Amino acid sequence: ATTANIEWFTSHPTMTAFSWGASTALENRETLGVNYFGSTSLTGLTPGTTYYFRIDELSVPDTVDVVADPVTVSSEILEFTTAAADEPPRTCYVAASGSNDNAGTSPEAPWRSIQYAANQVNVGDRVIVAGGTYYEKVRLRATGTPAAPITFSTAPGEKVVLDGFEAALNQAFVVSGKSSLRFDGFFFT
Repeated sequence: ATTANIEWFTSHPTMTAFSWGASTALENRETLGVNYFGSTSLTGLTPGTTYYFRIDELSVPDTVDVVADPVTVSSEILEFTTAAADEPPRTCYVAASGSNDNAGTSPEAPWRSIQYAANQVNVGDRVIVAGGTYYEKVRLRATGTPAAPITFSTAPGEKVVLDGFEAALNQAFVVSGKSSLRFDGFFFT
């Protein structure tokens, strides 16, 4: 109700300038470094209120070996309305033997992948991951709040190993631009 999670993709690393606000005047402007996957969480919003968002410009950072002029994006202003209230927090489950077709709301019917769970979570949710090795790099698209963080933890007494599947170790969880997240008990290879 007080957060909007927005994501976009680029064909190469960029500096992305965007603007947003409670009117089409888009009174807020920010710039983010984006490595193909752009994600931001607009926080402190008013529940049940309409907001507007637009990507204004893409440019190549000086550190990237791609020569290109900045691109002024001719995108329309996007409109979204925040929920009137946050959904109640929930606990979700993941297991190597699970299925993403399951409900994910009990240890008996867990989801298969941590990424699938990450795509479903919202403010205050908790994901409990059963023992095993998970070959994935997990991108978080949502952000928590200080009073209601999003938590990923291992099942008590079980060893969970995240193998980034030939990706850099520092990218087992990609949480750029997110806050109020907790991770507990994971091993990384």
